[in-house]
Amino acid sequence: MDMKEYLKKFAEEVPAWMLDYAPGTEIDFVEVLKSRIVYYPGAYVDGQPVHTFVQAHAAHVFMYVDYMLSWEKIREELSEHGFKGYRILASVKAGAEDLTPRGWTPHVKPTREQFDRMNRFASAERFANLVIFERSDDYDEAHGPTRFAVIFIGGDGIATYDAIFCNGNAPAPFCVVLQDHGFGGNWSHFGRGGLMERAARESGAYPEYLLAATGDSTEVWEGYARIPDAPSVLGGMYHGRRELFGRPSPSRRF
Repeated sequence: MDMKEYLKKFAEEVPAWMLDYAPGTEIDFVEVLKSRIVYYPGAYVDGQPVHTFVQAHAAHVFMYVDYMLSWEKIREELSEHGFKGYRILASVKAGAEDLTPRGWTPHVKPTREQFDRMNRFASAERFANLVIFERSDDYDEAHGPTRFAVIFIGGDGIATYDAIFCNGNAPAPFCVVLQDHGFGGNWSHFGRGGLMERAARESGAYPEYLLAATGDSTEVWEGYARIPDAPSVLGGMYHGRRELFGRPSPSRRF
């Protein structure tokens, strides 16, 4: 069994807002944010989480956030590579009011040193685009669902998590992908001890699962345990092993 087989136990239907969408019509972002979301800070152009969760039908909405990635670069990658068996149905711009309709009060703030480091690496461009992908007629449900969507955000992964999930603008993500890049320009860890974990702790906005690259400098958040029934998967820039972690409870043991 691979990780996709394990995740199939969480299979869900394509969200109604996505299934009913017709190009050119208005997107209801309130409904979008109610979807089961896989959140990936510092994502760059790593498609592994999309492939894994989409093929398992375990999630249909992904939020990719990176302040070092331009919209032009994303469009280039989607044009040259894209996702096998899928075409772009629509690309819709999203504003801050769409993703944070209830506003945002920060739970964590960078120090001056951290803020300066962020500005050294961050691109000047800020954007948010919802891209809906539709499956080609040449493929069936075994390949993946009829549609899925990725919200690409040019911004900071920690601040975005705080703004959207820790302020009640969306339910906590189904899964957060954790990979700390030692030389990649992060101003705080995404993993244990970083400000994103602190924001989750202070707000109670904990994801159900973490998909973590444990072979490098990434440390899993406190309170999460590896799921032994979910085999690791290769992903990231260097194709390292990623493990699935969950939060044990009295009714759920790993």
